[in-house]
Parts: sequence; structure tokens; C-alpha cells
Amino acid sequence: MRLRLPRRRIWRAAIYLICLLLVLTAADLVLVQVRRTIHPGYDTTRIVSPTLPDGRVDYLKYIDDRRSEGVTPSNNAAVLFLQALGRVALPRTQPPDGITDRLGMPHLPEQGDYLTDLNAYCTRHFLPVPPDPPDGDIPATWPVHIEPLRQQWIESNAHPLDLLTQASARTRYFIPFDGGNRPEMLIEVLLPHAVAFRNVGTTLLTRAVIRLQSGDCDGCIRDLLAAHRLARLLSQCATLIERINAQKHLEVPALQVDRLAAASGKLSVEQIKSLAAQLHALGDLPPLGEYVDDERFMILDTCQALASMPPDRVADVFNGAFSSHPIFEKPVFRFLPVPYESDMRDLNHVYDGALAALREEDYPRRHAALQLWKEQVSRSKNSNPVSIAWSSDFFIAQLIFAIAQVQQHQEQAMEERRLTEISLCLAAYKADHGQYPAALNDLTPAYLAAVPADLFTGNPPIYHPAAAGYALYSVGPDMIDNGGHGDDIQVNMP
Repeated sequence: MRLRLPRRRIWRAAIYLICLLLVLTAADLVLVQVRRTIHPGYDTTRIVSPTLPDGRVDYLKYIDDRRSEGVTPSNNAAVLFLQALGRVALPRTQPPDGITDRLGMPHLPEQGDYLTDLNAYCTRHFLPVPPDPPDGDIPATWPVHIEPLRQQWIESNAHPLDLLTQASARTRYFIPFDGGNRPEMLIEVLLPHAVAFRNVGTTLLTRAVIRLQSGDCDGCIRDLLAAHRLARLLSQCATLIERINAQKHLEVPALQVDRLAAASGKLSVEQIKSLAAQLHALGDLPPLGEYVDDERFMILDTCQALASMPPDRVADVFNGAFSSHPIFEKPVFRFLPVPYESDMRDLNHVYDGALAALREEDYPRRHAALQLWKEQVSRSKNSNPVSIAWSSDFFIAQLIFAIAQVQQHQEQAMEERRLTEISLCLAAYKADHGQYPAALNDLTPAYLAAVPADLFTGNPPIYHPAAAGYALYSVGPDMIDNGGHGDDIQVNMP
């Protein structure tokens, strides 16, 4: 026998369920709206001014204003940098004269005597592109062979290279984010000038090698120091991308050519000593901690921008940024109560932990603090299923990876600079004595004021002289002596 409910009772149950669903939907929409409301303050937005017309914090103006303090057309290296590279270094999303007007410089024509990479030069002159050298863009060992075609390419870039050398003598570098067409979010700012860093480094350092080969040692040293100074100027930019490119495509390759010059036998003892002294005086690139807050502001800006966007636009951002396939269909985003304000607090907590770790005074402590920070962040990752659609964990995971990687590369570049300084002094010693010293302490004080300690251990770098050269290396980030292999940082000769 089947139990049959009266039709009236069925209708009542259906109406009740529909009403409950409507109430829950209304409650969810209220919750969605509540969670879209962000209260400016230290825990959430970190700064409270300047503000946009709708009351949101204007992070873009804050960064542009802070980075441009004290910048003038006469001290801003970006003016000459853009004149050397042309419009390829300006974002196409900005008005034609928006950026240049803000920098107080004249209009950049579409065509001009601008820096050209090798491929473009060959295309323009209907020449075959030569294969990449076996040791990369910049020769690593002496003697070197520069093909006539590469020499012609470098000669064609004489004017922009001279502009870049002049730019390196200036004290500031600033290109604004906003040239009149304000992006919706900071993460949408285009940085075409950062893409050009590789061509700048390759061209300038190739000219340094050509000058060294021809006996123009003073010109070689000028180009080397220009590359080092440009790396420090470009590191005044606001983003990690710009800083990484400055280190990767200018500072580290320039250190390689410094050592090549020392090995060539072309430089006099006084020239070697001068290069070593000037490299020492330049010091390291700015510490990573100076950039963490700018990266923080970019992510906080994304949070508050998403909180103010229509659901369909939020869906486009999420589905475009986080997956090749849509996470949810657009209508679903109308009902997701994403905890923007709570996520901003979480992100600030993570950034504060990173800053505290980066401020430790030596590498072993920084390394241990960063490891502890990564473990703590991983244990506290968001498990709220509703938040997975937004998932501040995505940003946190990217943040952990970026900070840990960039910091390690920075430490390695810093140590490589110290080892390069020592290798220059070793070359000067050999030029005077006919052989390398038995110990690094023999370099002091005539060639080196003091032997710099290995940044990773605090001990002297490892040095083993040999009949034809020497082995000089740091134990590297793992702080273990691998005999010059693994992650050890080597500047051996030959």
C-alpha cells in the first residue's frame, strides 16, 4: 500500500521550500554585499589616502607620487632611456604623449635612431640572423670571437648606447603608471620598458667586449660601469618584474664581463684596481624589503577593485586569471559571498611576516625565518569552500614563490659581486707578481681593503690557487661546501 499525501499538503510544502529558497537567496545576496564592503584602515587597506571618487584607496596615485618625489627631467634616467629605446618602451594602452608629457620630455616619434636588437637589424638589412653563441648572449671566456655582423650591429647602435651611458650617470629612474588612461587595476599596468632590459644589457655589454678586444680598455670599463649603474637605477622601479629583469639582464651579465676583462690580460693593473674599487663603491642592488610594500599594494588594489566590480566583470577576471576553463558560470558570481576584507587582512599578515623575515641581519637567520614563514603560511591556508572561488591562497602561493625565489637570486647576485671584486684583485696581483697569491689575505691591503665574507656563512670564500689559475667559490644558498658544484657560486680561473 502506498502512502498518498493530500495534494494541498504537497503544494504547501512546495511553497514553503520556494519561500525558504528565496529567503536564503536574499540572505546570501545581503551577505555578498556585506562582504563587498571594505573598511579602509591599517589591517585592510594599510593606507587610507589618497582616495578615488568612490572612496576606494588610490594605490596607483600613492605609488606614482612616492616614486616621483624629487624626480626632475634633468635627474631622471628614464628620459634618456626612453629616447634611446623609442616608443617600444611606452605602453600602447596610454595616450601617445601621456607618459612623456608627465616626464617633461618631448614627443617620441614612431621612427628614430633607437636601440635595435640583432634580429631586427638583420631583418632591416636583409641579412641572415647568426646562430646564438654557444655560451649565450655575452661571451664568458677569453679569448672571444665577435662576428663582423655583430660588430656592425653594435656600431649601428652607437647613438642609443651613448644615450644609455649618459642615463646611467643620473640619480633617479621613474616612469609613471598613469599617462592619462588609468587602468582599472594596478596588475593591468603594462611594463614594456622592462622587457627591453635584456636588449639593453646584451647590446651594451657586447660593445664592452668589442672595445676590450680592440684595446679600448677605458671604453670597455665605461660600458661595464654603465651597465652596473643602470641595474641600480632600474631597480628603483615599483615592481618585482622590473627588479628581476634589472638583476638578470644587467647586473649579473655585467659581473660576467668584469671577470672576462680581468682574465683577458688587456687591462693595466691600475685599470683593474679602478674597476674593482668602483664596483665596490656601487654596492649591492637595493634590498628586496623595499619592494614588498609596493607588491602588497598591487594585490590589495586588486582585492578592492574586485569588490567594487559588477559580478560579470569579476567572473571575467577570475576565469581569465586563474584557469584556462571557467571556474564558475557568470551568474554564480552574483551569489558567492567572497570575504574580500578578511582576505585583505590575511594578505597583510602574510606580507608582514615576509618583511620581518627579510629584515633579519644575516643569511642564515633570513633563510630560517623565511622557511618558518612559508611553513606557517602553508598551515594557515584558507579552507573555506566558498572562498576557493576567490581564493586569496592563489595570491599567497604566488607571493611565497616570488619572494623566496627573488630573495635567493638576490643573495646569489650579491655574493657574485663580492667574488668578482676578489677576482679583479687576484688579476691585479698576478699582473704584479707573475702568479696568484697563496691565500686571499695576501691581497690586503694593497689590492683589497678586506676580504669580504661569504654572505651565506660569514666565513671567507673558498680559494684554491693552482699553477694555471685558481678556484674561488661561495658555498651558496644551501650553506654546504659542494666543492664548487651544485649551488656553489663559482668564479674560477681559467
